[in-house]
Amino acid sequence: MTRKHKIVTGFTRRRLTLGLAASGITLALTGCSKRNTMTDKLWAEWQQNWRWMEAIAQKRRWDVRPLAIAPPASERDVAAVETRHGTKVPPQLRDVLLNHSRHVAFGWHIPNHLQPMEQQRLPYSSANRGAIWDLGHIEQYALPNFAGLKRDLATKDVSEAPNRPEMWEKQFPFYWLPNGDVLTIDMKASEGTQQPVRYFSHEMETIHGLALAPDFFTYMTETSKLGHAGSEWWTMMPFGDHRTEDTLYLRADSSGGKAWLAWLAKDPAAVAPDEPPPAIVEKSRADRALLIAARGNSLAGVVAALAAGAQPDCVFNADWRMETMAYQEEFHTAITYAVRHNNVEMIDRLLKAGATLDTRHLPLNEAVKLSTLDTVKWLIAKGARVNGWKGQRYWPLHDLAVTRGVEAAMTKDEYAQSIKENGWPTEPAEIADKLARHIDGATYDEMLETLLKAGAEPDAPWDNGLTMLMWGGAATGRQLLMHGANPNARNVHGWTALHAPRTSEKVRLLVAHGADINARATPPKDDGGRPATPLQFALSDARVHGLELANTFLELGADPKLTDGAGRTSLAYCSDIASLKLMQSYGLDPKALQPGRQTLLH
Repeated sequence: MTRKHKIVTGFTRRRLTLGLAASGITLALTGCSKRNTMTDKLWAEWQQNWRWMEAIAQKRRWDVRPLAIAPPASERDVAAVETRHGTKVPPQLRDVLLNHSRHVAFGWHIPNHLQPMEQQRLPYSSANRGAIWDLGHIEQYALPNFAGLKRDLATKDVSEAPNRPEMWEKQFPFYWLPNGDVLTIDMKASEGTQQPVRYFSHEMETIHGLALAPDFFTYMTETSKLGHAGSEWWTMMPFGDHRTEDTLYLRADSSGGKAWLAWLAKDPAAVAPDEPPPAIVEKSRADRALLIAARGNSLAGVVAALAAGAQPDCVFNADWRMETMAYQEEFHTAITYAVRHNNVEMIDRLLKAGATLDTRHLPLNEAVKLSTLDTVKWLIAKGARVNGWKGQRYWPLHDLAVTRGVEAAMTKDEYAQSIKENGWPTEPAEIADKLARHIDGATYDEMLETLLKAGAEPDAPWDNGLTMLMWGGAATGRQLLMHGANPNARNVHGWTALHAPRTSEKVRLLVAHGADINARATPPKDDGGRPATPLQFALSDARVHGLELANTFLELGADPKLTDGAGRTSLAYCSDIASLKLMQSYGLDPKALQPGRQTLLH
C-alpha cells in the first residue's frame, strides 16, 4: 500500500466514524477513541432538547445564537490544554469533547420588553456566554479565571456561604459564567465514581460550593431539558431540588423547573386579566419623537408626534436605552414620562389618542414614587390600576411605602443630607429635582390613605412575601390595619409582623389588632430559619437593640416558658447576660436539657 493510499484511507475512516456518531451509531475502529454508548444516547437527547429550545426562542423573537456543533477535538488538542494548565480533563467531559464536539454553540437572551414578571423568578438568559460547552472557553477563560478566584478567595473565612480551602482543590472549571462565577467538575473522587458539578461564587453567595448535579452527564441532561436556562446562581436556584449541606441538584421536574417549562409552553399572546399587555417597542421616527418629547415634557412635541402616526403606548428600544444609560426605563411609555412631570394635560391628550393606563410599568407606580398627591388622585379618578400585575415585584403600595415612605420620614434638610451621603445624583439639576419631589409625612399619609381607599390590597406581598405591615412603622401599620391588613400573615420564612417589629409602639398596635403574640415562626425545611416566637426573636437581638422589645412582649402576655418549634427554651435565644437573667427571673433553668439531650453549654 502506498503512502498516499494510507492517508486517504485514514481520512475516509475518520469521516465515516463522525457520520455514524452523528446518527447515534457506535463503531469500533482500530486507532479510534473508545466510545461510551451511554453518551451516544444522551447526545441524541441533548440535541433534541437544544433544537426544541432554539425553536421556542426564535418563535418568541428572543436574541438567539443558533445551535452549531463543531467537529470533535483531537487527543492532541485535549492533551495540549492539560499540559499548559497542569491538569487532567475529567472523563465525562473528555468523552463529549473527543467523541462528539469540541464546541457546541448555542445561547439565547430574552429582550427586556419580553421578560417574565420579576416575582416569577424565571431566567432571562442561557448559561455560559452562548455555548453549551467549548474547549477554547475552558482553556482561555474558565481555567485561568478559576485559578485567580482560588488564589484570592480559598482562604477567606468571612462569607455568606461556607468557604474552606479544601473546597477549591481538585476542581476542573468548565464554565466561566457571565457574572464571574464558575462551574466546575469535582475531581476529588477517583475515575469510575461520580464527580459532581459544583458552583463557585466570586462573592461566595448562597449556593457557593454546592453540587448542582452528581456528574457532568446528569448536569447536561437536566439543563438541556430546561433549555440550558440560567446564567447565574439566583436564576438556577428555582430549579434546585432537595437542598442539603452539600447539594442543590438541578432538575427539570422540580417545582421551579415545571413553572419555567409551563411558562415556555404558554402562548405569549394569550394575556390573562391579571397580566400586563405586551410592550410595544418603537418602530418609527414618530414613535421616537413621541418618547423624546414626553421625556422632555414637551406637550407640543407629543401632539406633533401623535399627528405623525406615533403609537401612543410605545417604549424605547434597547439600543436607545444602552446609548443613554437609561437602564430602568425599559417599560416607560409617554404617559410614564408625563406622570413624572405631573403633566396631567399631556396624560389626558395621550389618553384621547388611544394610550392606556394599564401598561407593564403602571402609571401609579411612577406617581407614588415621583409625583404629587394631586397627580395620584387624578390618575385614580381616571381608572388607573391601583394593584400590581401578577408576579410584579413592586406594586404601587410597595413603591409608596418602601421608597416614598422612607423619604417622607425625613425633613427636607435631612433628605438633602442623605442624597449628599449617598453620592448620587451628583449633578446640581438632578439633586434639585429630587429635592423638589420630597413630600412630608402628612402628604405621605394622605397618599397612602388615597391608595387604600381606591382598593389597594393592604397585604400585597413584596420580596420574600414581606407585607407592608411587616415593613413599615406604627403610623403606616395603623392605616393598613384600618383597611383590613392581616396582622398574622406570614412571609416565605414563616414570620409574622411581630417577629421583626422596630418599636414597642408597633408591638402594642399589632397585639391590639389581634396579632398572636406567641406565634412560632414556620420556616420551610430547607430554609435554615428559627421556628421561634416573637419574644425569642427579641431576646436574640437584645445584645444589639437592648431589652425594650422583650419586656414589651412579656408585659403584653408573651409566654417565656413556651419552647420554639424544635423544643428549645427561650434561654437558648438569649444573646447577652441581661437577657439570660431576665428569662431566669421567670423560672427558666439554664441547666435544663435542650433537644438532643444537650445543655446550653453544649
